[in-house]
Amino acid sequence: MKHRPKIVAVSGFSSNVGKTTLVCELLRQLPGWEAIKLTRGHYRSCGRDPAGCCVSDLLRDDPVVRSGREANYETGKDTGHFWDAGASNVHWVIVKDDQVERGINEALARVEADGVIVEGNSFLEHVTADLTIMCARSEGGKIKPSARKALAKSDFLYLSTLSATGITAKRQFEQFRSGLSIDLDFDALRVITRENFPFLLSTIYRREHLERAANLRAQLTDLQAQQADLQSRLAQLDEDIKPENIERSLAGIGSTHPEDLREARRRQLEIQRKGIQSQLDTLATTRAHLEAAIAAADAQGYRETVGPNLSGDTTSIPRSTKAIVNRSSRQKHRLKRRRLHKR
Repeated sequence: MKHRPKIVAVSGFSSNVGKTTLVCELLRQLPGWEAIKLTRGHYRSCGRDPAGCCVSDLLRDDPVVRSGREANYETGKDTGHFWDAGASNVHWVIVKDDQVERGINEALARVEADGVIVEGNSFLEHVTADLTIMCARSEGGKIKPSARKALAKSDFLYLSTLSATGITAKRQFEQFRSGLSIDLDFDALRVITRENFPFLLSTIYRREHLERAANLRAQLTDLQAQQADLQSRLAQLDEDIKPENIERSLAGIGSTHPEDLREARRRQLEIQRKGIQSQLDTLATTRAHLEAAIAAADAQGYRETVGPNLSGDTTSIPRSTKAIVNRSSRQKHRLKRRRLHKR
């Protein structure tokens, strides 16, 4: 069965909210990952006129999925940006509204990397992403219907801005939010900006390590079941190979040389016993490797959870505590000098 890639979805309130920029930033930091660009076209408003809809002339009766550099690289286009950012492969999905599910599933089936970043909104109605990031301008703007649906499945709200600081961007978005005439739930989302990109990246890595640890534990559980079964069979063979049990198993079989039958039976059981013991030895080695890999994945997940000190202050003792320690030290030195002076 093919391994399901980790899916990070990058959605947006509308066009020009920084989706492609964020996808490219992620691809630069996630070597080996692939990317999927989902484009929906339509016939009604453009009449299949390329001037009215950039992909109307590409629509077909079945979803169109263009994979590989030769099939979709074009300078200045989103797919070209993905390639330039370091994607190991790019898949361009071109679909009508009723083809989204088939198109995205076909593209995901082509992904060979451990992870893929998918840019788009509507596919989230058909695919569950491991992490979903909703992009918006700090000043808000128009919110497409597909974005409203995707918002409920999002984990982060990423505010893009050309020059404002993170604090200013969040303040601008709060002003926009307070003036909305529709009720949208942003409370469950973690609002981040470019300044929080290291945290966003660590979240992706942390979930990857947790998933890896979970998969390893599942393998370990299967291995332990195999070990238990083999140990049970080995215990039974240890009983069967006892002389009295061999003789009992051959009772009723006539022979002029019963000792030869017993010896043949003993050798047969011994061969089976050695085979099972060999399997147990192999499983023991595999188990040790799995347990070490689980420990490493857990440790890496913990390090990602703790994360770097984003404040840049690597001091483990707070400044106020340092001041107390320094004052206490100076007081001890003064007391020591007074005692020596008295002597």
